[in-house]
Amino acid sequence: MILWRFILIFLWAIPFSQASECSGDENDLTTCWEKNLELFGNDLSKPQQSYCYIKEDGSIGGSNIDKPLVIASVSKIFTSLWAIQRSQLGPDHEFVTKFYTDGENLHIEGGHDPLFASRSLYAVVDKLNQLGIHKLKKVTFDEKFYFTPQSIDNPYYAQVYNKSSTHYCIPYQPIKGHLKDDLAYYLNTEEWETSLRVTSNASIPRGSTQCLNSKLTGESLLKDYTDKRKVFGYQTTHPKLIVSEVESSEANPFLENKNAKVIEYRSQKLGKLVKFINVNSANQPSDLLFYTLGGKDQFEKEFKTTLSENNNRSGFDFISGSGLSHKTKESGKWNVVSNKASCRTVLSILENFLKYTNRVFDPLFDPKTDRFQTSAETRYKNIAKMYMAVSGVEGTVHKRYQSEFPQSFVGKTGTLGNGSSLVGTMKTKKGLRHFVIINNYTNQNYRKKANTARNLQYEMVKDMFGVLGKSQFQYQPTQKLTKESFKPYQSVEVVQ
Repeated sequence: MILWRFILIFLWAIPFSQASECSGDENDLTTCWEKNLELFGNDLSKPQQSYCYIKEDGSIGGSNIDKPLVIASVSKIFTSLWAIQRSQLGPDHEFVTKFYTDGENLHIEGGHDPLFASRSLYAVVDKLNQLGIHKLKKVTFDEKFYFTPQSIDNPYYAQVYNKSSTHYCIPYQPIKGHLKDDLAYYLNTEEWETSLRVTSNASIPRGSTQCLNSKLTGESLLKDYTDKRKVFGYQTTHPKLIVSEVESSEANPFLENKNAKVIEYRSQKLGKLVKFINVNSANQPSDLLFYTLGGKDQFEKEFKTTLSENNNRSGFDFISGSGLSHKTKESGKWNVVSNKASCRTVLSILENFLKYTNRVFDPLFDPKTDRFQTSAETRYKNIAKMYMAVSGVEGTVHKRYQSEFPQSFVGKTGTLGNGSSLVGTMKTKKGLRHFVIINNYTNQNYRKKANTARNLQYEMVKDMFGVLGKSQFQYQPTQKLTKESFKPYQSVEVVQ
């Protein structure tokens, strides 16, 4: 019985190809979609499925293109575009976190860094030990300091908490209570040899329920530090630090202290952080960016402007930057609220991403004429830097599209208990083409339905390349974006 379950799970995970017999005319891709829905549609209700793409003449083809549907982690490309283009930050922004100390106490002045993880704090502990600091009476931190220890090791990890009696599954926002506990845990090296790595259960106040659990690793923090030291080059072999008290404080007691030491932690540029977030579908950092930039109300304001610039009147509704759902209790019943957007809306975001990427990477771009001076081939290489994953190379589109479509599109996937999505920009023999596939379903037997949706998505990618002709970006990664090797900071230096 167990063997048969394993075989079924294995088969569901393999892209299952059925020929939909698509013609060579791109205008018939909608017909291909309809045929594929018939082949794969037993688990998918037709009104809850959407497909759209850009034709050669710039018009939009597809089916059900204006209905808002659950897009799951595809939401992250909205948040990314907001951060690097529509906000005051931009792709070159660096988050700076400062650690002030007189040798007995420490104050942390945050910089809204969404990817300050365990490996980040290890680097600071290492630097404190290099300064001869092994014991601190008090550590204080302000509201701009975010510490998400699991955000890189477990990108899918989601920090949630009870905001009220009617909310129990809420996308991450900084909470002083659990931040205090996490800091106390990670800053006291006496705990490192005996305690398991902090999990989401250990980080959340008692009584909370959560959406996603990070897995117990069975490793001590000392082993985690030792493993990361081999990768990131911490100088201290056996770190030692004891902290007696940790609390939040907006006042920096060292601002007027000229004798205080200042350790400056400088993050990687936002463009690199965003690329990591999208390639690994990291939930916490995306939600923190969303929160920092103004949350739901500001998001709606910004993107209504963005979409109106593209003459797009389709709807969207967001409650998180990551795409994680939010459950509320209304009239005694639980209601799941998820990010939604129409196929047409996602196409508009992809087009904005494409234009913005070319502007960033083409120094000869003329914003007045909207013309590019570099060759088409150079621009294709630029597209591969589009802050999303390259098929067959990295992220969630790595193994799934490695054999047939390596380096043929940049894209983002999304999966929840009620939806699965695949969006991207293809390099075809007929030029660059955006495409969006959104599959929604009920959460009963959702794993089986999610695999059905992925098989449908795979078949549509295959059909699109069959009609438009497959090409490649010739992408060479310039940075390591795996969770094992990604370094979220440029430097950790004593500057005073």
